[in-house]
Amino acid sequence: MKNIFTFLFVCAVSLTAFSQWSEDFEGDISGTWMLDAAWVQGTSAEIASAYYEPPATSKFISVNDDGAGAGVDLSGLAISPLVEVPADMNAVTFKYYFINGDWQNDDETAKVYISTDGGANFTEIANLEQSQSGGSVNWADGFASVADYAGQEVHIAFGYDDGQGWNYGFSVDDVTFDNVAANIVSIASASSSCLESTFSGNTVDGLINITNTGVAALNEIELTVSVNGDTEVVTVSGLDVAPLSGSTRIDLEDIITASSTTSNVSVEITGVNGGTENGSSETSASFSVTGYDLAENRGVFVEEATGTWCTWCPRGGAFMDLLKECFQDHFIGVAVHNNDPMADNAYDSGLGGLISGYPSAVFERVDIVDPSALIAPVLARAQEPAPAVLRGGVQAGTTDFTLSVEIQANVDMDGTYRVLGVITEDGVTGTSSGYAQVNAYSGSGAPYPLDWYSNQPSPVPASEMVYNEVGRALIGGFAGESTTISISAGEVFTHHFAGISLPNTIQNLDNVYVNFVLMDGAGNVINAWKQSYQETLDYVLSAEETVINVESVKVTPNPTSADAVLTMTLEQSSDVSVEVLDVTGKLVSNTVMTNQNGVVTVPVSTNGFVNGMYFVNVKAGNTVVTKRLVVNK
Repeated sequence: MKNIFTFLFVCAVSLTAFSQWSEDFEGDISGTWMLDAAWVQGTSAEIASAYYEPPATSKFISVNDDGAGAGVDLSGLAISPLVEVPADMNAVTFKYYFINGDWQNDDETAKVYISTDGGANFTEIANLEQSQSGGSVNWADGFASVADYAGQEVHIAFGYDDGQGWNYGFSVDDVTFDNVAANIVSIASASSSCLESTFSGNTVDGLINITNTGVAALNEIELTVSVNGDTEVVTVSGLDVAPLSGSTRIDLEDIITASSTTSNVSVEITGVNGGTENGSSETSASFSVTGYDLAENRGVFVEEATGTWCTWCPRGGAFMDLLKECFQDHFIGVAVHNNDPMADNAYDSGLGGLISGYPSAVFERVDIVDPSALIAPVLARAQEPAPAVLRGGVQAGTTDFTLSVEIQANVDMDGTYRVLGVITEDGVTGTSSGYAQVNAYSGSGAPYPLDWYSNQPSPVPASEMVYNEVGRALIGGFAGESTTISISAGEVFTHHFAGISLPNTIQNLDNVYVNFVLMDGAGNVINAWKQSYQETLDYVLSAEETVINVESVKVTPNPTSADAVLTMTLEQSSDVSVEVLDVTGKLVSNTVMTNQNGVVTVPVSTNGFVNGMYFVNVKAGNTVVTKRLVVNK
């Protein structure tokens, strides 16, 4: 039916007198334009729906796929009357609004076509990208080259295809012919890869977002880059940026070494495609970045609540990656997954009790913040002196072992503390659908660090996703193991966790990290640190740990239905205390034995204990060894 209608339409308008043609859609177009059923004419108020709302302007033509609802195919063409391309014009120009959201991975497209045979056949002359203005989705200038059709009578058509899914839509206004320069290359935005803050001495990249609205493809660009007055000319070749609204990001690697003196950077386009001709007025941009002196051995602990099912969770992943790059060893991040193949149930349950939604970030077990708001508090905390230095090592084995953490006091410590270990893994991938990340930022035009997600579909295919800082296992439970510490500044206290095994979900030991967290008795973080798995295997524990032969500490029987017996071997004479705590950290029994040596046996009475798990803390000197005891009467 569409072909017949097109033919009749062409016959009706073929006698139209030609002049410089334009269309603003303010008047009645029913006798001049042919609109397939998908297309309507109206204002934003008349056309808008919940998820497709073109900003208010005068009348325009539009397809609103969102408003039609699921299961409705709104693909179709809006065809102009027969018009002549002026001999001195090389482009058809227009305003357009196109989200390019590709909801649920159904590819919506907005294209421009031309016909020279009365509408019998149409040739594609432009495949439009998302419309952006000021860094967000908005009405934007569109172009399509008609240089090959100068002087010919043609029909211009705008086509929308919803990808056979429930998508967003396409709107068009103010169509005319114009002469567009071959090279119109602009700087849309510029920043450092660490935005405005990092640590002194870190080398960071410059990120330059380029748009090309000329009729020539962009293959090469020359940038004049100035850092604190030192100027360098950088030529970037091998580009393939499409004409008429193509875009790309140019990464200028390691151009800034951050220091406490703010680095001011300016960038200017001084050459395009081997020449200097450029029709853009937006050819320069500037930004700054400051390096800060971070406290030695200070780590900032952040837990990100995330899941591949979560539409907005790419925000968490993007900002966690940025913090990892820009604060390195001072950022101790854990991605705690929910309801996907990377979830650790114990960790997910514990963190889920602190948050109200996804994504969320738990900062130092004190504040719940949006991941995009983490930079300022992480920076501030990382500058505070560390009350204690944390380092860890293992007692035996490589995948089955006793993990120990040394607490090297910088201040006097006296009271109840909690010690937590977390196993994380970088570079995690998978092939099942559970590893595909649902992505609300698809086609959004979101700036760095979310620009990669903006250029991806939703969901992002599993083959494209790499997950970092994945929380693989808790050591000591979500709340950590409770212990009593009484040492002066300069002394070392060693805590030995109950024996653990690495989870079988780990993909590559080279990407595994062991994270240590010291908390006060209320669960507030005092300090944190991370080591690679190999660094932890190689770490040599201090001499204090030889008071107790760690491998000799045993609780039997375990589980027990009555009392139990704790046995150990001391390498030197020492007082010994044995604390039994429930899973909440409450002290349920305490035994102190003075001047012990050699093999020591301590009865553990379970009288009054309810069934469940308990932690048995054995302390001798500045060393604590923790064992689990299960009571099942």
